[in-house]
Amino acid sequence: MSTDFIETISKKIQTAYEARALIRYLVKQGKDWHYEDDANECGFTKIEAYYLNKRADEMYEFNWGRWGCPIGYALEQHNKKGDF
Repeated sequence: MSTDFIETISKKIQTAYEARALIRYLVKQGKDWHYEDDANECGFTKIEAYYLNKRADEMYEFNWGRWGCPIGYALEQHNKKGDF
């Protein structure tokens, strides 16, 4: 995985906007996973999983409105991309 990916996922999420931006990035990169699952069990390297698990925990701190949760937002992004 590129250092750009590690750099992106290593940044703490502080706003709902940043959380949505990270999800869009993950979907675009094909690196999205079910955020309630441990990223260690989803084919990521140890360092990637470490950061992704931290980001997933942070994502659940925000009000996701009509999406309900980060997964709902990710599903919408996958639909827009034509994955489903």
